[in-house]
Amino acid sequence: MARALISSENSLFRNVVGAAFAIILIPIVIVVRLIAIPFDKATERSPAEVLSYLRNFYDGTGDDYDWDDFTSVSISNAELEDIRASAASLDLPMGDGELSSLRALIGKVEAMVAQRPTL
Repeated sequence: MARALISSENSLFRNVVGAAFAIILIPIVIVVRLIAIPFDKATERSPAEVLSYLRNFYDGTGDDYDWDDFTSVSISNAELEDIRASAASLDLPMGDGELSSLRALIGKVEAMVAQRPTL
């Protein structure tokens, strides 16, 4: 069972160490979070770019690094983000079930590209 850093059940020494730990750790966490904020932003991707990532992986012309780049970075467009999240949930290496799911995602993006080719 985990014990709290600061608690009435702890010894005075343990409470002092817990308080010191919190005093040191909290500013470090805040600074790290402030540094990370610019990198948390979603990226702008067009349906054509998303389609390219999906097709390349489906066809075997893309590699694991390309797939990781696509699935690891959120997309600002909500529809494309849903597709990215669905693709990221597929298990690698892909079997027949995952490939058919990927093909369905490709179909959705192809429909988006057909409706709005300039986005």
